[in-house]
Amino acid sequence: PARVAALTYSASLGFGLYASVSAFRDFKDDQARGVFFSLSGSFWDRISANASRSRQNGVQTNSLTLSRTADYSGGFGWALQSVQNNGAPQRQGQLTYLGNYGQVTGYTQETGGNRTSSVDVSGALVLMDGTVHAARQVGAGFALVSTDGVGGVPVLQENQAIGRTSSGGYMLVPNLNPYLQNQIGIDPSHLPLDARIASTGQAVVPARLSGVLVRFPVEKYEAASVILHDANGKPLATGSQVLHVETGNSTIVGFDGVAFIDHLAPLNHLKATVDGAACIVEFAYQPERGNPLGTLGPFVCKGVQ
Repeated sequence: PARVAALTYSASLGFGLYASVSAFRDFKDDQARGVFFSLSGSFWDRISANASRSRQNGVQTNSLTLSRTADYSGGFGWALQSVQNNGAPQRQGQLTYLGNYGQVTGYTQETGGNRTSSVDVSGALVLMDGTVHAARQVGAGFALVSTDGVGGVPVLQENQAIGRTSSGGYMLVPNLNPYLQNQIGIDPSHLPLDARIASTGQAVVPARLSGVLVRFPVEKYEAASVILHDANGKPLATGSQVLHVETGNSTIVGFDGVAFIDHLAPLNHLKATVDGAACIVEFAYQPERGNPLGTLGPFVCKGVQ
């Protein structure tokens, strides 16, 4: 059996520099010995460098690497490396572009006067809910979030905002934990004023290497603040009961004779009760573009004196 002794020392030098040195020796094999030295550093704009020198079993190796990683949000990254083994040079370079829908990496390498180059393209395509979506990758599990065609809605994963739905109302959420509950939700504060939603969060459990459709049905509704007056032109009393005849829904009159009426039809009838006496209001409704929750009236409630 081998009898090996090894020694390692490392230290932070400040200014983002880190150095390490190590050595080993096999006492039963005089040729099995080596020493290694490395100096590395991290600098601004995701740039890092490493210089190393080693000698092991009579082979001397020198290496110098300079690289810049691509930002996770997207962009370019690159790496350059020069290696010498007993004086034999080897050089290689790498250029990477990381986009929203994939990654493209080009390589070139030169060894002993021979040069080789290659290009690697990676990405993912998901066909779900009758639509096609591209992504860098989907991981072990994924979800496709749908907001029924409403774009620009923030999507949350474990209560953290991770993006917004596309103009078509979709967002692909990769890297979910398979066979475990993953919390997916949306921020309803960015929905249109005339939209409402029953639920803003769901727990989804994808199978391994598969996805789930997470739908948040967004319902657009027709509503307005309706100003109601009596025959004398005064606002109906606060707290008066109001029935929307078309839907059967009831509400009450607020300050200044204003009642909020939901599910409006092209022609509407309101039945109000004031001091035990009934009156009727009839009015037409047409949604106003750019002002979905407008104010209508004042309308006279006929029958109130």
